[in-house]
Amino acid sequence: MVLGIISIVLVFIPIIGMIAWILAPLGLILGFVAVGKPYGRGAAIAGLICSGIGLLVCIGWFFFFAAIAASGAAAGA
Repeated sequence: MVLGIISIVLVFIPIIGMIAWILAPLGLILGFVAVGKPYGRGAAIAGLICSGIGLLVCIGWFFFFAAIAASGAAAGA
């Protein structure tokens, strides 16, 4: 859960947000491992949700900046 929360916070900081690309998938993997454990299932599900949100925001930023770059390249050509 901690990795998911940190990835959500870091994804909105311009250069440091690249760290979220590492933390969010790592949090998802560890969350799936923790769901299989007999204890702490709620925290594991919360971690999966936070990491998933962090990863979705990372992907959204990627497509946002890709669209800006593509429109800039098209306008400059």
